[in-house]
Amino acid sequence: MLEQIRYGVGSWVRVRNVHGGYRLPEGLPQWARVRVEAMDAGMRRVRWRGRSFDVPMACIDSGWRRT
Repeated sequence: MLEQIRYGVGSWVRVRNVHGGYRLPEGLPQWARVRVEAMDAGMRRVRWRGRSFDVPMACIDSGWRRT
């Protein structure tokens, strides 16, 4: 069985566009590896190459692991 890896502030995750309207902000590429700076309801603030971006929670891909 697979489960999504939990993440929090300080974690490294990847970001991606999600079909159905969730898009990454301009300047943040698909599958960039970013560090989570803050977590708010439905949004995450991430840092990539010295810049901060607000990203919809649905765009975060923290990875999967076998249980």
